[in-house]
Amino acid sequence: MRYVASEPRRPGTVDKTEMQRVIMLVNVPELDAQQAGLQTISIGDVSIGPITVATLVANAVGVNFSSGPAVLNNVVVTLTLQLAATWNIHIPMPWPIPDVNISGSQSLGSATFGPFGVGDVLIPSLAGVSLNIPTLTVANTSATVAPLSNLQLTSVAADTIKAQNTQLPSAGFSLAGLLLGSVDGANITVPAAAIGSASVGHVSGPPISVPALALGPVSAPSVTFPSAQTVGGLNVQIDLSTFHIGTTGDIAIGFDITPTAQTHVDGLSISNGQASASVGQLVAHNVVVPYDAHNLTLANLGINNIAIPSFAIA
Repeated sequence: MRYVASEPRRPGTVDKTEMQRVIMLVNVPELDAQQAGLQTISIGDVSIGPITVATLVANAVGVNFSSGPAVLNNVVVTLTLQLAATWNIHIPMPWPIPDVNISGSQSLGSATFGPFGVGDVLIPSLAGVSLNIPTLTVANTSATVAPLSNLQLTSVAADTIKAQNTQLPSAGFSLAGLLLGSVDGANITVPAAAIGSASVGHVSGPPISVPALALGPVSAPSVTFPSAQTVGGLNVQIDLSTFHIGTTGDIAIGFDITPTAQTHVDGLSISNGQASASVGQLVAHNVVVPYDAHNLTLANLGINNIAIPSFAIA
């Protein structure tokens, strides 16, 4: 640091400048704080979302499920039979004439029986139902997050803080009885500074983009629910194996029958359900998180190791 002062007065004389109060400002082009400790941060309201995820991948998903009684409500069954006529004729011929073999089939259409109203079907219990899903992929998911209110953060540390074009203090400071033409400083280090409190009314910015967010393993060892009901009806088609009826021998004639059962259930009711689930790894790709924060309050702000490259007093 260097400064330029007025020449000392001669003995027996009074310099009026000694009684002058000089208002000065310290202009700091750049302030570099290596570390800041925030004892308390209060956030009134933080709005997040809606969050969008381009691709959500769950690896090694395992679900174990059991329940008490399960009821299939208002079961209706329709039976369809696909019919086909078949024949296989073998006529032996004397040597050297080759034997005659004639075979073929002809569709006879289908026959439908029903629908038959079965009513409610009671399943006494479901136990030991295990599902293992190697990879589960969900595309273009979104979620709305409710605003977070009255958040309190304590013992927060911040590193590498920079402030541009700072004036210390904003109202200036004064010296009485000393006249300084100018003061220049370079490479000044201030051990510490403290701010009692600071408030921010609104903080916003562009959405935060996260290329990949991995979480796992995730486990839910015990999930219970007293009851569950499917929404809407269930349609299940069961294609059974084709079976053949007919004669055998050199002249074989028969029929191929392929049954299909179409089952409609108005709903599935489950009571006293228990489940456990585990996910080996959950990865979200291309996550976009908009945010908006209101009413931030910072208290007991301590700034350590302040480096001031240069300043001037005028």
